Amino acid sequence: MPYFYYRPPQVFDIDPREGPTKGGTRVVVLGNTFKNTKNITCKFGDKTVKGSFLDTNKILCVSPPVSKPGYVPLTVAYEGEQYSSSEAVQYLYYEDPFIGEIYPTCGPVSGYT
Repeated sequence: MPYFYYRPPQVFDIDPREGPTKGGTRVVVLGNTFKNTKNITCKFGDKTVKGSFLDTNKILCVSPPVSKPGYVPLTVAYEGEQYSSSEAVQYLYYEDPFIGEIYPTCGPVSGYT
């Protein structure tokens, strides 16, 4: 039986590099020679989501929700094969900011208050 070698996906960058802990951020993964397959997966830390092929240099992933903020490795794989290197790209989850009060509460229409 022949043995086939394959190269795991190579990820160079992502855009954007951060998003809220509630998830839902559309992240474009940049790399090269991505395969056009229906079974792309994106892994944000230990959470796996389905990815979409855009072209041979771009994959679209939507960030899943997480319980706490911080950096996680973002990796991709095709057909359940080996994931890209977890050292290449880090995605930052942040908490949505909370605004408790604004002072002053008004200002002129010209701005600069």
